[in-house]
Amino acid sequence: MSTNSLRIGQSRRLLFAAASSLIFLFLSCPRLFAQVDPGGYVGWKACNECHRSITTNWQNTKHAGAFKDLAKSGQEDLPACVGCHVTGLGQAGGFVDKELTPGLGGVQCEVCHGPGRKHATSNDKGAIIASPAMDTCRECHTPTQDQGFDFAKKVRGVHSPEENTTSRSKPSSLAAAPDYYKFAPMDEGKPAIVTVTIRNTGNRQVEIANVRTS
Repeated sequence: MSTNSLRIGQSRRLLFAAASSLIFLFLSCPRLFAQVDPGGYVGWKACNECHRSITTNWQNTKHAGAFKDLAKSGQEDLPACVGCHVTGLGQAGGFVDKELTPGLGGVQCEVCHGPGRKHATSNDKGAIIASPAMDTCRECHTPTQDQGFDFAKKVRGVHSPEENTTSRSKPSSLAAAPDYYKFAPMDEGKPAIVTVTIRNTGNRQVEIANVRTS
């Protein structure tokens, strides 16, 4: 047998052994070859496809900038802090770090409404938490971290900044009427009367106008 024939035979045996090993490995450990689960988190940009007005307003809230604020204080690497300033930390498909998962920084939609991949791909309303309960907020707004936590007030600032939640076009329940104030008598011996009109502006303020004296 020639040297070339010997080498070919050895190569074939090596290839056969390698192929057999791969087949055995596949049959014994199929999970190694299974598709990697991307996890349930998709990030706010996926939500933006259908809920644009909500996500646009959300971007101006404190929740949206939560991770950036943490970074400013130099605490973005503290595990005890990061979890409440990002989305899905420690969960499949959730936040890992600012380099690998920059799109999941901040307190996004999925922190309150749950992982949204199934909802985003199927549009199944039952695949998302429509109305999160106070317990969800309390996971981060603990009595220690947020002693003055007011769920009814805080929830109004989730989708849009709190200062914009009072409609400018609709007056609030505050009612005001013209009032009259009397001052001390003047030279003529008659008291001076100042007429003040108080008008509700519908923006948590009252406006004083039409100040007149007689």
